[in-house]
Amino acid sequence: MKKNVSLLFILWTALNLSGGAHAYSKQDLTQLLKTGECEGCDLSHANLEYLNLKEAQLSRANLEGAQLTNAYLTGANLSDAYLVSAILVEAELKKANLSGANLNRAVLTRTGFKDADLSGANLSQIYGVDADFENARLIDADFEYANLLWANFSAAQLANANFRHSYLLKTRFKAADLTGTIFDGATWHDSKVCRPGSHGRCLR
Repeated sequence: MKKNVSLLFILWTALNLSGGAHAYSKQDLTQLLKTGECEGCDLSHANLEYLNLKEAQLSRANLEGAQLTNAYLTGANLSDAYLVSAILVEAELKKANLSGANLNRAVLTRTGFKDADLSGANLSQIYGVDADFENARLIDADFEYANLLWANFSAAQLANANFRHSYLLKTRFKAADLTGTIFDGATWHDSKVCRPGSHGRCLR
């Protein structure tokens, strides 16, 4: 199974993260490192691996394709940030604000979002294997076509969230609020596909 997951990750990266790199603003990066505040900054494709960005103010920042592996972003404000194709492997975002953020095609392997606010966030097509969304606020979040193998949504607020065509094998939803959550076309725990009309639960 681990070998298959590794192959899936390689294919996911090749298909979704390729493309021409856009240089980040060195001035903006310097500002972030000095002050911890860089709202609306251009940090696209910047290398921010292993950095301590606790409570950083990055609202509306452009972090497209940024390398954030093992970054520490607990309590950070990333509301409305642009994180398309960002790499957040094993990053820690506990209690972070990502409401309205765009994480389309981001790599979130073992990323921690416990108690975070991702309401209205775009998480479509993410690679979220073993990601932790425990007790996170995910109202109206979009997970369409996301790979969420082994992901944890225990006690998460998922009212009206969209999981259409997502991969949910071994995904945990214990005590989660699934009011109005859409699972049409999703692959469920038993590898069966949820039928149309799967709102609040998977109809098989």
